Amino acid sequence: MSGPFLKYFQYFDYRFWYLNSTDLNAHIDHLRPNTKYEFDVRIVKGRNQSPWSMKEINTTMEAGTERERQRQRDTEKETEREKGQKQRKRERRVKYRDRQKNRQRERERSS
Repeated sequence: MSGPFLKYFQYFDYRFWYLNSTDLNAHIDHLRPNTKYEFDVRIVKGRNQSPWSMKEINTTMEAGTERERQRQRDTEKETEREKGQKQRKRERRVKYRDRQKNRQRERERSS
């Protein structure tokens, strides 16, 4: 392995990701919009490697591309779906509880 080796993480999150590249340019797809990231670079050539570069802190741009808007819409749909599932689950619990109460009342009346 030789070439630039990029280490990056979401600022204050400290879960590192690494990217190996044989090119001097790197494209990272999964960064979140309007989020601060820290980047470090080192060169690796065979068994030799440079020290990590000075840290560079950058903030990604706000979501504006169609891909980001679609990702946001998908997240919102998923959130709405989860809310709907929770609501239906609550409604089923209430109906079950009401049925149990009604059965108990009927038992009390018949005895």
